[in-house]
Amino acid sequence: YHDEASFTSIKLGNDPILCLDSCSSYDYDSGTNIRTGQERKDRSAVPRSIVTIAGIAGDAAELLALPPQERGTVAVVKTTISTCSERKQFGLHTDANINLRATTAMKARIRARVGTCKLSEDILQGGKPGVGTCHFRPDGRVFAVGGWDKRVRIYSRTTASLLAVLNGPNDAAVTCLDWLEGEEELVESGVLVTGSGDGKISLWRAFPK
Repeated sequence: YHDEASFTSIKLGNDPILCLDSCSSYDYDSGTNIRTGQERKDRSAVPRSIVTIAGIAGDAAELLALPPQERGTVAVVKTTISTCSERKQFGLHTDANINLRATTAMKARIRARVGTCKLSEDILQGGKPGVGTCHFRPDGRVFAVGGWDKRVRIYSRTTASLLAVLNGPNDAAVTCLDWLEGEEELVESGVLVTGSGDGKISLWRAFPK
């Protein structure tokens, strides 16, 4: 059971979604940042929204058969949450018999789809575009994705533009990653930890604030 007013769904394609992470634009752009506790603008000044990143599986040959705008294996989805008042009348039309009830509606849209490695039917020339892991940095301004092509990529949350590509010593796909949280100095230095299918862990000072 679900209430349609508090539920939304969006289809990204036919390939499996392998990983997800979300952050609230409401928290980072206005009001109180839940992760840092810092006060910002008036919370009611900006509509609430959630930004979700999704890492998608993908076969290069199959993706090449799709339109260019559908080939990206990293999707950025924005869900807007709006609240409105609903007037409901009971019996005679008097102020006492009118009830105002707040209702919430959610609407999701794909804001961007971006690719990772160069697509080619020849795996030796680059053809492992799938994404196995993704995670927002604690401040929500950038996010990292770990690819089947053994690389880590960092993107901007607001524009989905590629900011950096990290080539590590690993000989297998990046399977997990996490940004350091807690100590402010280390968080601001952009410490990122990654793990790969060949049993290696790598630490990066990646894209500091």
